[in-house]
Amino acid sequence: MSRGFSKQPYYQGIFRWCLNAVLITGVAACGFIPTEVKQVFPACTPEAMVNTPGIVTTPTATSINVYRIPPNPLIVDLFQYAATPTPTATFLPFTPSPIPDINQPIMMATQQAQRMIESKHGAFERLIYEVERWTNIQKIKLDDTSEVHIMVTFISPELVQAVRLNNILARNEGVANIRTEMERALTQFSNREEMIFMVNISAVNINGGSVPPHRLEISVGDMILMNAENLEVQPRHEDQNLDQPIDLSLGSVFGYLYYPMAVIKSDQACTQVLDPIYNTKIVIQTDTLKIDSAISDPLTWTIPYKPLLETGMPISTPTFIAPEPAQIDRMQPSKDPPPGSLQPNWEAFARFLWGQITLEIY
Repeated sequence: MSRGFSKQPYYQGIFRWCLNAVLITGVAACGFIPTEVKQVFPACTPEAMVNTPGIVTTPTATSINVYRIPPNPLIVDLFQYAATPTPTATFLPFTPSPIPDINQPIMMATQQAQRMIESKHGAFERLIYEVERWTNIQKIKLDDTSEVHIMVTFISPELVQAVRLNNILARNEGVANIRTEMERALTQFSNREEMIFMVNISAVNINGGSVPPHRLEISVGDMILMNAENLEVQPRHEDQNLDQPIDLSLGSVFGYLYYPMAVIKSDQACTQVLDPIYNTKIVIQTDTLKIDSAISDPLTWTIPYKPLLETGMPISTPTFIAPEPAQIDRMQPSKDPPPGSLQPNWEAFARFLWGQITLEIY
């Protein structure tokens, strides 16, 4: 019998190697799951596209700008209260007394100053209300002693008017027609053709001490606004400081996101993003947030938008009372965001947002 070298084990080894290579390649290929690519809808401005070939506008497309609204009657009343004993449209006529009273001009000036203080207080209360009304906060636990708060605030037309009114009263601006002034302020926002949101990120130590170093990363371009038609819309513009890694131990970071008011859908229709008929909430969602390089759970911010039933009655009415002296000094815009706290300081945040919108604090 021949005792020569058998080639069978050799071929078996080659076969096993090839089989393993195929299996490994197949498993790797099957294990690759492509990430979902979100569809990006181009923004459209219906007012400029009525006669554009190939584009269909919806019936409401020419009136979708959320900032094109009449002045808020409550804002008008707050301004007029500073000039008249009751909120009316004009100054009350002065009727001279049969017997001249040398103290009457002094008394009128005193009353006027008192009404101005009360009006400022009412306007400041309105600002605080609008800031809280249009803000939602999501919290993430960082460790056993600290957490991060991410606030999203819609810079609504009501909030814009509250900021402008407070600025007028704080600066004693000579405004002849408050309605015209409010329309002018709203026009500055409507001309952008985008809905504006402020994002404010701050960390807090629940025991009151300093916040340990933690790094937060959030792709703000992937903070998706979702409407009632399951339409997912990305911001068209964003402040780039929000897209950088954030050291939460160094204090608050804030910036703006700008979402289109209308987009072109796949059917070539220019469609309003937040149609008030069906969208009772503003919903913004993200699943790209990381804490210390670890992916966080998805976050969703929900802000009430429009009621199903419009009653015409204001949810909050101003109060015309004299504030405490300490509060009078605080009724001014602020440059710095409020420090992190377990419960939001709405007054401090309102002053900060007022200062950022007008930039008169720099």
